[in-house]
Amino acid sequence: MRAIIVSLLLFGSTLFSGDTSLYQAQKEILQSIFYNIHLGRDLKVWSDDEGLNEAFRDGFAFELASSCNEASLLVINTQAPLTNGCQNKPTFVLKYQLLRDLPHSFGSLYWKKARPNIVIIEPRAKEQNIIISTRLREYVEQKLW
Repeated sequence: MRAIIVSLLLFGSTLFSGDTSLYQAQKEILQSIFYNIHLGRDLKVWSDDEGLNEAFRDGFAFELASSCNEASLLVINTQAPLTNGCQNKPTFVLKYQLLRDLPHSFGSLYWKKARPNIVIIEPRAKEQNIIISTRLREYVEQKLW
């Protein structure tokens, strides 16, 4: 919890400094979230967002996959169709609408009024055997609103 709050505070302070991009802020917040979930296997992350991938290459704590087929967790920013081997992998989305549209997605980091919002749908996470740390409890919902 402390790590997520620190990440959010760092993001807020960097908005005014101009030194860090939105992608860097997303990377820090996602990293904090991913530290607090357990998939039952090593976390290997792939994203369809090139800007975010570039931020991930700069000091990301988790291994990056070169394709969605190699990944254990997908970070999705677009509605583009995934290949057959990727359609049912645990997915964290970057738009709330994608959380509605992609039934295999279990959580979202999205921006509203220039603030980051985190939502994790517990039944979806449980269905995929994802364990959510108590540090993320304040972001856990039972259903989409």
